Amino acid sequence: MRTRLNTFVVVASVSIVALATTGCRKPKGADGQSGSATVTSGPVPKGGRCLLEKAGSCTEYKGNALGLSESACTDLMKGEYAKEACPTAELMGTCERKGDKKFYYFGGSSPWLSDAQESCEKDGLEPGKFTAEPGAEQTAKDKALPTAARIQGSCVNSAGTCEDLFGEMFEMQKSMCEQFDGKFATTPCTTDKLVASCVKNGKVERLYEKNLEHQKLSDLQESCEKYAIPFGHFYPDPNAAAAAAAAAPAKPALAGKAKAGAKAKQK
Repeated sequence: MRTRLNTFVVVASVSIVALATTGCRKPKGADGQSGSATVTSGPVPKGGRCLLEKAGSCTEYKGNALGLSESACTDLMKGEYAKEACPTAELMGTCERKGDKKFYYFGGSSPWLSDAQESCEKDGLEPGKFTAEPGAEQTAKDKALPTAARIQGSCVNSAGTCEDLFGEMFEMQKSMCEQFDGKFATTPCTTDKLVASCVKNGKVERLYEKNLEHQKLSDLQESCEKYAIPFGHFYPDPNAAAAAAAAAPAKPALAGKAKAGAKAKQK
């Protein structure tokens, strides 16, 4: 009798340990790798979720009547649909609208916190309620430049400027590139002789040393932040200062000396 009891206790203990181990196992993140901390937002949403990894966003749907949410995700937005919650790693903020919940991540189509908030509160048929993650504002600025893995293509226009394209509006941006005599490529813009980047919603305009031939670095920054459509965020390259100094016209020292010599002769 004692042997049977001991056997039962051992089996039960092993089962409990197995369940505990399974329950504590860290789920996979958006990149498919296990071990990420707090990778999902919570319970599985009734309508599933749509992950737009290249855009840096994810939406949890309140419902999926007639499969419309899934169809909109996969066919219209070219996203990844699944019956699970959105990941929360690298989360910048969330937007709640009509029962749906959209997650914005660092380095996505809405690069700064203000961009994500504006997207939430002004885009769509009705304004949403935006909630930022603690300390997200500065982190968003630090991580606004998209990684190479997020860039889906580039467009070189007739003027020779280059824009890296990515995000929710990628297909439209690609079409506009080709319509306006631009040359689309599946590779990113070159980084050779890069002096700065103007980060906008879903695109990054790259600025090179040749842009300094007729404009100062400060002019390029003003053009990015005040006159770009949409307004952008300016990020100088580490070699920008040296390139700007090299491109600056030399001071007319000889002309000054010549004038001084002419005055001396007159005396």
